[in-house]
Amino acid sequence: MQQAGGQAPAPVADITEAEVAEVQQVAGGKDEYASLMTWAAESMPKEDVAAFDALVSTGNSRAIKLAVAGLKAQYETLMDTKEGCYPVRQPLQPVMYSVVKLKS
Repeated sequence: MQQAGGQAPAPVADITEAEVAEVQQVAGGKDEYASLMTWAAESMPKEDVAAFDALVSTGNSRAIKLAVAGLKAQYETLMDTKEGCYPVRQPLQPVMYSVVKLKS
């Protein structure tokens, strides 16, 4: 993801083409990954963009896949709450738990 302000991300550690494809597949494919990265770069706070870029630069494909899955979930949640994009989901109702002491 390119940082806001046009700054290039840090150099990326080498990962295989197969790993790149796996990362992109987490987002739904190459085009969806590109769209997700564009959305994230334009919408996220610059500190979050920098953190994502730092993670990607490690070359740890497992961690990158987790981060991409998190971004995708964040995006989908946001789109679910905007009218006209997807059906609006009902807000979650708070659940009250009570603490019960067991008699010994």
